[in-house]
Amino acid sequence: MSNVKFTALVEEDYSSHNFSVYIPELRLSAIGDTLDEALTNAKEAIEMTLAGTAGKQMKLYRSQVLMIRSIENPFIEEVSTSA
Repeated sequence: MSNVKFTALVEEDYSSHNFSVYIPELRLSAIGDTLDEALTNAKEAIEMTLAGTAGKQMKLYRSQVLMIRSIENPFIEEVSTSA
């Protein structure tokens, strides 16, 4: 199973000043103060999950990113991220 590729959905949270990573095939999430830390935490979570299922049948959830789209909302003002 070492050659299986997983999808990593990465989001930067401006209000919490951190990054989150979601692995849909395993239903795993990880966070970190930096992008590198979040990705490292996600990799460790994957490794722990796979190690915990060694020798057992493991269910991988099928995942396909269908669309990434911005949605405008006329009731919310845009917040400037510049200082």
